[in-house]
Amino acid sequence: FYNSNKLELKSYEVVQSTTRDIDLFTLYYKSSALTQGDTIFIHCLVAHLKAGNTGADATTRAAMTANMISYLQSNKEPGNYLFMGDLNTYTSEELCYQHVTDITAADFRFFDPIAKPGDWNNSSTYAAWHTQSVTTSSNGCQSSGGMDDRFDHILATAQIINGSMGLKYIDNSYQAVGQDGRHFNKSLTDSPINTSVPAEVLTALFNNSDHLPVRLKLEVNAGSAGGINNQAIFRNAGIYLVSQEMAHLFVTSENELPVRVSVISLTGQLVKSENMNLNRGRNEMPLDIRNLKKGVYIIRIADSLGRMASIKLVK
Repeated sequence: FYNSNKLELKSYEVVQSTTRDIDLFTLYYKSSALTQGDTIFIHCLVAHLKAGNTGADATTRAAMTANMISYLQSNKEPGNYLFMGDLNTYTSEELCYQHVTDITAADFRFFDPIAKPGDWNNSSTYAAWHTQSVTTSSNGCQSSGGMDDRFDHILATAQIINGSMGLKYIDNSYQAVGQDGRHFNKSLTDSPINTSVPAEVLTALFNNSDHLPVRLKLEVNAGSAGGINNQAIFRNAGIYLVSQEMAHLFVTSENELPVRVSVISLTGQLVKSENMNLNRGRNEMPLDIRNLKKGVYIIRIADSLGRMASIKLVK
């Protein structure tokens, strides 16, 4: 569900169906700019990965996230993506997690907003981020064991972490609701008294599930790029290396217009940018890369309306 005063559902699709579906919900922000045909998109990937702590379970989880990343790379443009749900992950080194957070995911690399990698299972170091289980004794439905697993996550692409496409993660807003960090291997309602939420909310969380919900806050900048006006205006964009100091961009433009060419690291940091002018038709432009370290970069060509083309550069 979502707040229909703020968001509208644009589309829904299944991006992979091994074991369980991973669903993609694309919503857009309802603002006054809609009358001019502009808005900001948010893409929500919702998953419930295979449960269990066997090698076979981990292999299935890895297949699910590999399928998801492959689908996104083949069918989607980079943007404001969240990957969320019960991932059933015991450690950040697990292959299913690496598939979405490693640099090989390129434009669809996801980041942990709180930057807490590690072996989450049964470690007091991560007590403040554990989401399962709310009870030490099962009632026939809930899993037992107490608070000792970080199964539930919200991960975000660099565009959201850095706010480069109109939607930005608000620092320190990520939380496991009802988690006070003082109930490692305990029930949520055990001593000491959990005051992180009102008492009636704590009771509801305890009775509702054996998982805690996870939340974060996002700030909208409705004047930024990332919206409906990102219609295709650039075609056949690419890049080739002339040397380790110079590359050539090529792109076909529908119009004559000024653009900004930006070089962005895979963590979403702007490395350099410069203004260029495109002619209608095919354009080829030199790009000085002598000061770039070896690695993978995204080259983004964007006009004043936020319409853009993204190209991967490997130096």
